Amino acid sequence: MGFFDWLFGRIEHPYTELPDLLWCHAQAKWQGLARQALEASRAGGPALVVAHFSATLETLAPHLEAAMRTKVAETRHALESLWPAASSAEAMAVLVSARVLSESPRMPWAGAGQAREILVAERHFLREQDERIPAFAATLDFPTRIRFNLSLEDPLLRIFVSEKVLGYLQTSAKPEDAMESGMVSKSIQKAQARIAKRASGNEEAASAEEWARKHLSGESAAH
Repeated sequence: MGFFDWLFGRIEHPYTELPDLLWCHAQAKWQGLARQALEASRAGGPALVVAHFSATLETLAPHLEAAMRTKVAETRHALESLWPAASSAEAMAVLVSARVLSESPRMPWAGAGQAREILVAERHFLREQDERIPAFAATLDFPTRIRFNLSLEDPLLRIFVSEKVLGYLQTSAKPEDAMESGMVSKSIQKAQARIAKRASGNEEAASAEEWARKHLSGESAAH
């Protein structure tokens, strides 16, 4: 990629955004993310694992560390030095905040050859925050696959899914399995659009629960 292609954001390799994975319980989601990262690392180099909130990063890190070597990229510069990296015998994941992906790049990304995996641990209440991740992928000089992971215990899901439906899904599905549905993804997008109209700003928060308390005092699940 030439300098001007990098400067003006030319897309050399489009990313693929896969349907959301919906897990019954948060614990199953953490374990599922660790398995996905391990499989991705073995197949094509370190997986990039992204979260919006610092509390999510702290919760997820031990699950990744139990499965493979895990590095945390706290700045864009650190991310560029850790990911992507060539395939190796040692499985590895790079854990990063979505905020870091929005920082200005220090250098063009070196081509990584084969596709890399970007695993996202949650969806934000606001769609525009989720969009930072595909926007980041669009700047890369190699193909990527993006997969968002959610659980029925996530605060976002509890806003627009009734307790009755949550209970049914949690008791009818196998705890260790994830549901993949384009319909779920579309429902989440509609909920995010509704939240964007009602949210009182987007002040930074350590967790999804804290963000909801600050900005969604009148929002509740539909019954």
